[in-house]
Amino acid sequence: MVDANSAYTLVDAKHLKQLDAFYLIMIEQPLGWDDIYSHVELQRQLDTPICLDECIRDPEHARAAIETRACGIINIKLGRVGGHTTARRIHDLCQSKSIPVWCGGMLESGIGRAHNIAMSTLANFSLSG
Repeated sequence: MVDANSAYTLVDAKHLKQLDAFYLIMIEQPLGWDDIYSHVELQRQLDTPICLDECIRDPEHARAAIETRACGIINIKLGRVGGHTTARRIHDLCQSKSIPVWCGGMLESGIGRAHNIAMSTLANFSLSG
């Protein structure tokens, strides 16, 4: 996998398409942190699944990303989505739509990482963090 951290725009689609040759699991957040719609267009052009990270801040963002096919994977970060309850809702929505999820971190301490590990025991967390 690679994490682009919102470093690209749709102008770079041809460049990003070249990554398909490496059979990556995902390209994480290649476009703007709040731009679900441009990810829809980019995902149409790529074979490699896009993983949305910063775009997903609540279950409605996850629903919009899934329904528009902006991504094939979602990174759920407890700190970004507001805790366990919201993370579980996003997990359950993704699971119901067959969208795999994984749990990324946001510079947590050891105690914070323990929460991520606990969340990652849910059934649809099929990719390691």
